[in-house]
Amino acid sequence: MFDGAGTLVGRVETGRVVDLSFDRDRALYLVAGRSPTGRGDRMIHISIEATPQQGEGVEGYLRMRFSRDLGGLAPWKIRLADVDGDGRPELVLGVFKRTRFDPVPRKRLFVYDWPGYTLVPRWLGSRLSLPFEDFAFVDCNGDGRDELVALEQRPGGRRRLMRYDWNGFGFSGDENAMVQVAPDSDLLQSTPDGMRLRPAAPAALCARKDPSP
Repeated sequence: MFDGAGTLVGRVETGRVVDLSFDRDRALYLVAGRSPTGRGDRMIHISIEATPQQGEGVEGYLRMRFSRDLGGLAPWKIRLADVDGDGRPELVLGVFKRTRFDPVPRKRLFVYDWPGYTLVPRWLGSRLSLPFEDFAFVDCNGDGRDELVALEQRPGGRRRLMRYDWNGFGFSGDENAMVQVAPDSDLLQSTPDGMRLRPAAPAALCARKDPSP
């Protein structure tokens, strides 16, 4: 890992990094693996122990705190989000798998409580309202709860951004907070794993509403 000036601040062997996220304490959360599919097989939590001083001896400031084999889930995205507003962020994984209720492998959303040393399942969703390609979280109304923004696939190849609120047992969609998106929208970017949300997309959904079906 390097700082903004390009100085090495630490080294931890993780394999190929598929996705990563930081928390408020600058701890690093990774989905990593060696699969050629573009998905991972392991979740890793790394803390940044100290700010390195100039000169030699910069290695060792990264510390691997937690590592879990998730090969059966094929994770492709990791985020921290406070879905219930209790001040303790949950860990959210995008995974690719079958479920008991849907035998077709698809992208799913799994939410875990994260006390810092293990993953405690909170919601292992088989689906949202529609199949989705990507997701993000944003606190649209400033109430301390992060809303889920999903890029969903509609019949006929159309796409929409849909906002979901945590209801205590899962996510409920808000049809009044939905925006249709064209394939060439500047809110999207094409990747080998499909269309993904650009960073500006969640805020755009907060600002725009399109109640049309």
